[in-house]
Amino acid sequence: MKLRRLGRTQLEISEIGFGCGPTAGLMIHGSEQERRLTVARALDLGINYFDTAPGYGNSLSEKNLGETLRALDARPIVATKVALSVDELQNIPDAVARSVEASLARLGLPRIVLIQLHNRVGPRRRRHHGHHHVASAHHADHWHLTAAHHHSLLACPSG
Repeated sequence: MKLRRLGRTQLEISEIGFGCGPTAGLMIHGSEQERRLTVARALDLGINYFDTAPGYGNSLSEKNLGETLRALDARPIVATKVALSVDELQNIPDAVARSVEASLARLGLPRIVLIQLHNRVGPRRRRHHGHHHVASAHHADHWHLTAAHHHSLLACPSG
């Protein structure tokens, strides 16, 4: 499997990633054996990037991915997401920290390599630095913005 550098990071990720979302549904609806066999095969093929989120299967994706990786004693690059509700915009640093800490617990990881802010971005540019709070707490190595233009919520610089 060919690897590529992710943006301006030093991360080298496989050209094909393993999506753990509801579209394929394996991490949400698959049996423990199906998850283990499929993830083991993906790792054998050189896939080293796994993408999950708390919103996938109401957190089941993170929980099941963590259990599967522990069972396989595998340590690929795991990315998860933070999505802030309108109510959480009043205290962004705490909301981000709570989300990341909950993801760490579900995944059973000491750190998350890549955290992506998964909010919509609109014309109202509101800068915040909640991601710096979590990064400085040594929970994350990299931040990324995965959002599309929309007329709601916020914009977050990833650096």
